[in-house]
Amino acid sequence: MNKGINIRNASFHYIYTRNHTESRTFQGIIDDLPRIAGMGVDFVWLLPIHPIGKTNRKGTLGSPYSIDNFREINPEHGDLNDFLRLISEVHRYGMRLMIDIVFRHTSHDCLWVKQHPEWYLRDETTLWIELIDILKYWCQLDVDEFRMDVASGVTMDF
Repeated sequence: MNKGINIRNASFHYIYTRNHTESRTFQGIIDDLPRIAGMGVDFVWLLPIHPIGKTNRKGTLGSPYSIDNFREINPEHGDLNDFLRLISEVHRYGMRLMIDIVFRHTSHDCLWVKQHPEWYLRDETTLWIELIDILKYWCQLDVDEFRMDVASGVTMDF
């Protein structure tokens, strides 16, 4: 895996797990990695992989941007072991793995809504500790990069 890649010249393959293969799983992505790597891709970039809230869902499947828990895997895609295998295989093919982190998009039934309503009033200093812990968690699992959705809404102090 080339850690010294110049991101300005990098190629990204954006994957919406639910639509990428018929299986709609991490295993489906793993099975497709030879083709993806063969295109010269540097980064495999996954749309949100977290569980989708159930309250006020859009349609039967819900929006991947309606996050219920930022530390868990959407069971529709597989489990944590499947995700770890995906990370390992992406790295084995010399690519890096990036995941969408959509902190500005939580579901109506996310625990934060009841436990920390102040976080939705922009009390960001107490929220930052939680957000940093979430990023550290995924880094410990060997996720290489993050795309921060609505990053313009996050203060530079963060």
